[in-house]
Amino acid sequence: MKKMTIIILLICIIMPTLTGACTTRQTLDVRGKDSGNTVFYGGLIYRKTGMPPVEAVAVKNGKFRYAGSLNGALKVAGRDCELVDLQGKMMMPSFFDAHAHPNLSSLLELRDLPYEGDIPKPKEYAAHIKKYLQAHPNTQVLRGTGWDNAAFTEGPPNKALLDQVSMEIPIFIRSSDQHSAWVNSKALEVSKAEQYIDSYSGLIVLDQTGKPCGTLRDDATILVDSALPPITVAEHKELILKFQDMAHSLGITGYMCAMVLPRDNQYTAYRELLAEGKLLTYTQLAFLVTPQTYKDAIEWTANEIKAYEDGSPSILLGFRLAKFFMDGAIVGQTAYLSEDYASRPGYRGEPIWPSDAIALREAFKLCEKNNLRIHIHVIGDAAVKLALDGLETLEKPNRHALTHLELVDPNDISRLHNLGIVAVINPYWFCKSAVWEDSELKQLGRYRAEHMLPAKSFYDTGMKVAAASDYPVTGTPNPLIGIEMAATRTLIAPWRGGRTAEECTENPNEAISTEQAIDAFTLTAAYAYDLEKITGSIEAGKSADFILLDKNILQTKAPSEAKVLETWFRGSQVYKAKQQTPAK
Repeated sequence: MKKMTIIILLICIIMPTLTGACTTRQTLDVRGKDSGNTVFYGGLIYRKTGMPPVEAVAVKNGKFRYAGSLNGALKVAGRDCELVDLQGKMMMPSFFDAHAHPNLSSLLELRDLPYEGDIPKPKEYAAHIKKYLQAHPNTQVLRGTGWDNAAFTEGPPNKALLDQVSMEIPIFIRSSDQHSAWVNSKALEVSKAEQYIDSYSGLIVLDQTGKPCGTLRDDATILVDSALPPITVAEHKELILKFQDMAHSLGITGYMCAMVLPRDNQYTAYRELLAEGKLLTYTQLAFLVTPQTYKDAIEWTANEIKAYEDGSPSILLGFRLAKFFMDGAIVGQTAYLSEDYASRPGYRGEPIWPSDAIALREAFKLCEKNNLRIHIHVIGDAAVKLALDGLETLEKPNRHALTHLELVDPNDISRLHNLGIVAVINPYWFCKSAVWEDSELKQLGRYRAEHMLPAKSFYDTGMKVAAASDYPVTGTPNPLIGIEMAATRTLIAPWRGGRTAEECTENPNEAISTEQAIDAFTLTAAYAYDLEKITGSIEAGKSADFILLDKNILQTKAPSEAKVLETWFRGSQVYKAKQQTPAK
């Protein structure tokens, strides 16, 4: 669900607590081939979509050695194996988030204010920021996130309100959808944003005098942010490890970081964490490619890949990915539509890449030449068409992906399939949120607003479909929530705010099955990054990446109510839920 409350830090580690131990372990002397194995049995062992469960699995040296009967597992396990009784719990492959933005989270400490409603008023945002600065007087640059466009009913955010907080340091606050930023005068001054008004037309929002008003959209947010004092390598490392801890607590052992700037400290941080042995996920980095930087960015990325792969590459870190933005977001009217915005007749938005597609096709060709996989942000149906027009010029498929896909012309779904495109969906958005009427309905009109976010249509063509959170746009990237919302097309019960499930339901004809949603968060998400032979399912020879759940999510209408008890990565436990202390 897109966050509706102001958050100055988006890293929030949620550690579920449960009563009682989840497994019983004992040593069993069994004569067999090898020694030192672990056998898991006594629960539902779900291997992958379409494959029947098994009675037991044997794990050794970080891999599944066997999946089948308990007797078979014991024979493979060898003497002195460890025997783990699952006690009826569910064992399944761990999750893979196919598109997230850990780097867009703030480094500041979480401090939520007690708002009465879901959407704080602008002055409440400013008060929240002021409170933070009072508690942290040595702050040199304040970066944060969490405001919502729908809160600013009188127009886009204005720098004047932030100037009342501080004109001494830059303040840069991203919106909850990450496609806009609200900044103060100091941030505009330091970045010299006024010099770029023409080249970033419409993205640097102007006031009535023709000056930047303090609102930035899409590429302009990157322009200004990159001109401010950077986040250090040490800070990035801290942020990555916090995200990794949260991911493990949610059963996630792989993710794609969907926007890394070439030469950025974040890239260095990932390389250092890998060298230090602290990277405990399958991590894929996608380097940003823009109309202004594509030649340099692709050349730099290709050179980095060659040096990395000529050295000591690891399956844990890959970056053969190029990230493209075709458009922005609906709520800020930066999504590129085939028909006019309902709230702005005569305007359909503008693509981030020139609509003549010459530069886009050249960039795609350079990616193909350097064997880079293309990952494209598309929100509007016209953006989808523009992306497909460019991809059709390539010579061969390479698991290129389109992500978000909020509006798609039905005629383009077959084009997606024919090109071998992976559809990266965001099931957490498959609902009518608390601000649906003030955002999607207002901007698109009823028909388009009620026919958004296809999923089943992709499966009906036989497309590969991977699932993602787009964290921190989705504040809690819990795949169990995503699985439920993919199957129900409505908000989970705790998020409805007094509304019924029916009132929160979006385009129910596009619902998919629970098993399809599981596949999208596991095996197909791994497939999107050429990792399906390594992880994503419980099969002999694959890495032992799995989770234990307290209930069978195939036999409940509310998978979101299940709890991750343990997360295992490459045969080692990386997360275990804390036991709840009994009340006195």
